[in-house]
Amino acid sequence: VREAVVSNAEYGSSGINAEYGAQCRKCSRTVDSVAGDLGFNFREYVKAGDKAAHLEEFIALKNRELDIVFISEYYDLSLVLMARRYCWTYDDISYLKSLESSSKPYVSTATKERIREFQHVDDVIYQHYNQNFLEDY
Repeated sequence: VREAVVSNAEYGSSGINAEYGAQCRKCSRTVDSVAGDLGFNFREYVKAGDKAAHLEEFIALKNRELDIVFISEYYDLSLVLMARRYCWTYDDISYLKSLESSSKPYVSTATKERIREFQHVDDVIYQHYNQNFLEDY
């Protein structure tokens, strides 16, 4: 099974993307880390004349390569869907949550928009898979 977990860009990321980070040396560990984890080529993206088309081609490629994509906000539902898909029992997917905060910090709408701009590639990938996840299941 080929799978991926996509996290909402609203809360930022902490992966490493040296190629894209070369444009922003101070942000190389935060810029579009999900895209980098999925193999997105940022040098080609930066050079692309039509960045939207380049990103759409990448997403189409990932749609062909990945059998299932989890959305972190729907982790429990994702596990249930996998159990149904692969005939697993609920014991197979049971787990104990640990270190989960009961409260989330307030993030203003303006800050969310700035993060979405900064994490544009991750945000487009997230929006695509979030919409497909909700439609498919």
